[in-house]
Amino acid sequence: MRLWQLDMTERFLHFYERASRPGTSMDERWRLWRKMGRFAPVPTTPDGMKRAREMFEAVWPRYGQSLDAIAAGGAAVREAAPGVLGDVMQLLACRGRTLPPVLVVFVGFFENNGFVERSGGLDVVGIPAELAETQRPLTMAREFTQLVHRWKARLSGRRERRVARAVVSEGLAMHAGAALVPGRTVEEYVMEPESGWWASCVQRREEILRGVRESLTAAVSDSLSRRTGDERSRGTGAPGGPADRQREARAAGWWVVEHWLRQGASLADIAGWDEDSLVQRADRAIGELLVSPLPTASP
Repeated sequence: MRLWQLDMTERFLHFYERASRPGTSMDERWRLWRKMGRFAPVPTTPDGMKRAREMFEAVWPRYGQSLDAIAAGGAAVREAAPGVLGDVMQLLACRGRTLPPVLVVFVGFFENNGFVERSGGLDVVGIPAELAETQRPLTMAREFTQLVHRWKARLSGRRERRVARAVVSEGLAMHAGAALVPGRTVEEYVMEPESGWWASCVQRREEILRGVRESLTAAVSDSLSRRTGDERSRGTGAPGGPADRQREARAAGWWVVEHWLRQGASLADIAGWDEDSLVQRADRAIGELLVSPLPTASP
């Protein structure tokens, strides 16, 4: 399937050349960043921009060390994207749409976070150019799975979705990553390779599942919550706060989809389930998980 592509890496490199000139203050660099394109997709709220500036200042020294990797990464994402999209469509048995999606290659804050959204009637998938070579296939597989899931299940484009949909969509994306990029650890598939977060989730499995089950019909921000600059994308946020709950929904998604796969469903089956049925399906699956032991084998 065709992809329309917008690669912002060259614009970023031009920005960096100007912003790194001797005597340029951090205030001026931030002004240039905002003026020349906002190379990472951040929430435009005051709080979102405040967090984005903090992250920008924190990673500024890394940009200078990563210019070659950013340029090469942008080219690698563009080259790989059509094949990854095709692999995901085949895995989920989806024929796609008439209008091609738009691939946006941006330069973020070294968080391994992409995004999927609908804008101006077009489906947009954002992939950061600065991804490590080992991380790139997983991130691309997850983001394109989010896109294809929307197509196949005819999911609404609302930016607010029920927790049940988030659980299923995130779990599907992570397990698609495991299917398409085998041989990694569960921590890598759940986007937490170094923090120790997954080990703590396993210890709190029952508590997390019960908490997510109670909130399946609640609303949660959709792709914007996965954008650069959000607390969840940084793995921060107060315990019990929105970012923490979103991460726990992701953990529940891994377990729930794993449970369905063990019961004989395929990823293509799960991707086609009607959105209105997801609350009931997730509730039933969590109920079954709460009375079953944690599987000893992981993909």
